[in-house]
Amino acid sequence: MVVALSTAMLTDDLVEEVLFRIPADDPMTLVHAGLVCKQWRRLLPDPGFHRRFRDFHGKPPMLGVLCNSNFVTYKSRFIPTSSFRSRHAIMSEFRVVDARHGRVLLHTVSVEWDCSFAIWDPIKDEIISELPEAPFVVKRGLTAVVLCANGGDCDHLHCQRGPFRVVYMRIPSSKGLFAYVYSSEDGVWRKHSSPTQRFRGAFDCIDDVYVPNEVLGNALHFVFGHNGTKILKYDLTTHDASVIPTPTSSYGYASSGVVMTTEEGGLGFASVEECKVHLWSLKQATVDEEVDVGWVVTRVIELPTALPAKLVGFASGVRVLFFTTTKGIHAMDLNTLPLGPDQILVPPLTFKQAITMSSSAMLMDEIVEEVLFRIPPDDPMTLVHAALVCKQWRRLVSDPGFHCRFREFHGKPPMLGVLCNINYAAYYKARFIPTSTFRSRHAITSEFHVVDARHGHELIDPVQMCLAK
Repeated sequence: MVVALSTAMLTDDLVEEVLFRIPADDPMTLVHAGLVCKQWRRLLPDPGFHRRFRDFHGKPPMLGVLCNSNFVTYKSRFIPTSSFRSRHAIMSEFRVVDARHGRVLLHTVSVEWDCSFAIWDPIKDEIISELPEAPFVVKRGLTAVVLCANGGDCDHLHCQRGPFRVVYMRIPSSKGLFAYVYSSEDGVWRKHSSPTQRFRGAFDCIDDVYVPNEVLGNALHFVFGHNGTKILKYDLTTHDASVIPTPTSSYGYASSGVVMTTEEGGLGFASVEECKVHLWSLKQATVDEEVDVGWVVTRVIELPTALPAKLVGFASGVRVLFFTTTKGIHAMDLNTLPLGPDQILVPPLTFKQAITMSSSAMLMDEIVEEVLFRIPPDDPMTLVHAALVCKQWRRLVSDPGFHCRFREFHGKPPMLGVLCNINYAAYYKARFIPTSTFRSRHAITSEFHVVDARHGHELIDPVQMCLAK
């Protein structure tokens, strides 16, 4: 039985530093890493490790996009933007209303469910909360938001299973604006109203409140109105509502588009004009200014197509803008674009190209190899599990040169087990007795007699139905 030398083992702190640099774009990477060896399996289930892993990577990556179909029945589809794959790529009888802070808000009208709203965990693929029946009738232009109950004081790295709130907005008529707020802490819907006298005429299209929204601090921002040319701001603390006009285009009319968060964390807006995306920032008045500066263009991005484009959403955590053409949905990563108002030509992007990991978090191939060399060699499956962790590791482990260096590092191969011949019911049987963590898929092999085993090969005598003597 071969015992690995202690000098070849990495300390727990070093192993953690290595595991921190595994790409965070697929939750299954850590699961595969936990199968590599006992030391890694002991470290990964620790809640403290998971907290440090999230702190190291910062904002969570975007794993995919949830799209609602236009069929008569309710259906939503998961489109991956990373190596992560949902077990239910298509969910029937549900429509996705909002997704934020690791939670997905679903709505259904199916009689098979006792609730109309539910919270879904896409990572574990389970309904984590069924909301009580809402005290309102859901109409067209459903606008609801799910968000962490801690508001702007939370970094949203560890609150996926914590308390949350759901806010449903409704503008029934000139009577005012109504917001229904559900809190998971007490499990009750509460109604809040805001009079509309001081912005009379702003709610001319009472049902046209669009789903794309943005949360800045404790305020919600929705695009609404005819063709989406107004922004509704709702303060969750004071339950007060106000209307912000969208930027004015070069033709003199109000622009339509989506709300977003700027680089500085303020309110932004994106619109399309003549195959160009205009990014705006709302500048507030300073102490020396008497009036607000208003909307200011920060960037102009030329689209790589002459086809009509429509902005459909913005992922604030990763700063990715989505737009549609007749050829499908496209993603634009704003992190890779230079700052400034100059025109920038954006090449066509696929979803997988939209999200990239910072190269500073990656380990060099030589360092990864040194780590993999120190994996205990007492189970051939350890390298197989290591290859499933990420693309970089899979590329290295698949190299025949790596296997030669791995064997040279550990010297003589370990003994994985002992093969014994046994007499059972007058027939030959060979039995594998493990001496390491390796387990043979066929612990007992019938109708075979082991003659010899050496250098990774096994000599057997296929005696069938022969009496043992």
